[in-house]
Amino acid sequence: MSYSIIFDVIIALGLTALLAEAYGLVRRKCAGRFFAPSLLGVLFGLMALVQMNIPIEPIEGVIIDFRNIPIALAGAFLGWRGLLPCLALAMGTRIGLGGVGLESGLWAMIIAGVAGLAWARKAVHIDARGFGSFLALGLAMSCHLFAALLLPREIAIWFITTAAAPLLVINMVAVPLLAALLERENRHIRKENRLSASATHDPVSGLLLGPAFMREVTNAYTARAFGTFAGFLTITPERSILRSAIDLFTEPAQSPLDRQALAGYLEHANLAGLCADGRILVPLSAEEVHHFSRVKANLNLALRNAPSAASGTVVSVSLREISDPVEFMRYTETAHVSAVVDWGSEIRARKARDQGDESKTTAPRADIFDHKKHALLFAKADFLIERKRNFAP
Repeated sequence: MSYSIIFDVIIALGLTALLAEAYGLVRRKCAGRFFAPSLLGVLFGLMALVQMNIPIEPIEGVIIDFRNIPIALAGAFLGWRGLLPCLALAMGTRIGLGGVGLESGLWAMIIAGVAGLAWARKAVHIDARGFGSFLALGLAMSCHLFAALLLPREIAIWFITTAAAPLLVINMVAVPLLAALLERENRHIRKENRLSASATHDPVSGLLLGPAFMREVTNAYTARAFGTFAGFLTITPERSILRSAIDLFTEPAQSPLDRQALAGYLEHANLAGLCADGRILVPLSAEEVHHFSRVKANLNLALRNAPSAASGTVVSVSLREISDPVEFMRYTETAHVSAVVDWGSEIRARKARDQGDESKTTAPRADIFDHKKHALLFAKADFLIERKRNFAP
């Protein structure tokens, strides 16, 4: 084996390692259970396509590629939503290439992907998956070598006696290394999510975040005179599909207005909350609701002079008038101000709960917010509202 073969292997694995960077980027930028894993599945499938087009020849007459490595990693780290588009791209490319090994190649891809899924299900309860578990993944996905039994007899014997060993060695080295890179991104993202979920204010705009917003509005409503608050002001940035796509690869857009700017126009700007989707919610007094047209005109003027206007961001201002105190309190709970759900951690937590092993997994970002404690907070608020009604003059 010449040194050029070693460099070819390193280059091929280096290209596959780029998936770890894409994995971290998409998981940080995208939310939801479908879009992010599907997008990553397409990227993993494209990498399998690239690997099929840059085969290497470690031994004279033996041509191999690493197509099954990204497929197995897709099953292990993306779930079935990511594996399906990955397999569709890879299998479509293999069908286009044709040849006597077509059936064997397709089954090898399916076996590698299913092995990744099976490994993910078995390892879901492990909070800190180490190199040993990744070796198990490499061994499991190497079962794709058995697909060689579907080849014609002479070719199958040649493959098993000549090409299977180099592929097994490469799988046992490459898969654990690449899986460790992806798992490192998982650990970093979970740490970032815990820090983000514990924050009470947005560091740039100074607006309240998640549970802090609901807690402060609840306390303010019960502490002030009955009828002080009468609705919510909503400031919504309207982003196009193109703008949303650009945001995947750039820093997220800043809030249209910060807390200091709102303080010049709204009485309760200190209670303004920043939603996960970029909206700003501000509780309004009865006086502000009555003169909302004037409040809206002043805010539109401020928005035209804000930095977001220079970047082309379109912003709308609307009113949600709520006279019933119970409905007002409930709206703070259903306003979706809580943190964005991290689909990767959510999958792990859900599977662990299904297996009755919830204590051994890291909670998803949204579950860091204690819903039981929040329900008690609202029960207290309902009690105070009812008492205030009974003793009102």
